[in-house]
Amino acid sequence: MVTSDELNNKAMNIQSISVRVTAASSSEGLYDYFVLLMGHTSLSSLTATFDDNWATSGTEVFTDANLEITGLSGDQLIIFELSESFPYDGSSNLLMEIAWNGPEFSPGGSIYTWCWIDSSIRTVTSGDTSSSTGTPGSICQMFKVDYTEQALDQMTFAGIKGSF
Repeated sequence: MVTSDELNNKAMNIQSISVRVTAASSSEGLYDYFVLLMGHTSLSSLTATFDDNWATSGTEVFTDANLEITGLSGDQLIIFELSESFPYDGSSNLLMEIAWNGPEFSPGGSIYTWCWIDSSIRTVTSGDTSSSTGTPGSICQMFKVDYTEQALDQMTFAGIKGSF
């Protein structure tokens, strides 16, 4: 979960999400049926039940049947270009679900990303994509968000005057 404060309480259209790998990472990883969902939540601390954390159902924004990551070195970004921009509302917390089928640790190696520990529950993990619950944790992934600002609907002066 990324808080609205961390996103500067700014409405935006998110176009990509990036994570920065650490020097401890393997140089490659293979992830079958990799999926990234995004949505909003009003919670400031997540629950162990996945579905209870979403304000509305998550939107699938990135998918790759055979995500193969190669040639990594420490401090490099892995960029996930979204299939469609995600309209973040600027007031809710941003919830992301990252899932893949297969072993918890990629057969090609493990990829570690920069993170920090928070005082609230910001992650819920499970080794089974069909599980309805997971293990709550306070580890926060460091995400880079690329976005465009949401523009106001353009109106003529007469349209603005008529709206009052």
